[in-house]
Amino acid sequence: MPIAWPASLPQAPLFGYNEEIGEVKVRTQTDSGPAKVRRRFTESVDRMTWGLALTESQFGDLLTFYKTTTSHGSQRFEITHPRTAALVEVRLVGPPSFSNPKPNLYKGSLVFEILPQ
Repeated sequence: MPIAWPASLPQAPLFGYNEEIGEVKVRTQTDSGPAKVRRRFTESVDRMTWGLALTESQFGDLLTFYKTTTSHGSQRFEITHPRTAALVEVRLVGPPSFSNPKPNLYKGSLVFEILPQ
């Protein structure tokens, strides 16, 4: 059974959402003329960035989820895609980043890679 995104955390981005479609082709420069282009993969690994607002408790939950549940982001887990509302399998690209604009409020940013199904 796949790991699920914690229910205690926001289920959608609160401070913005960005999606980047992954590259599936390769370009090869030639001695003259246009570059050769061919498809290298059948599926892309897309990226998605979420901006979150977290309370002190949610901040702790996210750290536990990142460090323990997903083994510092190396394990796959499922979230609901904010654009399609479909359940997608993702992995964190790197550790979450945070700022603390006022007491008991954290603004965080997470970068996910959406894995092919």
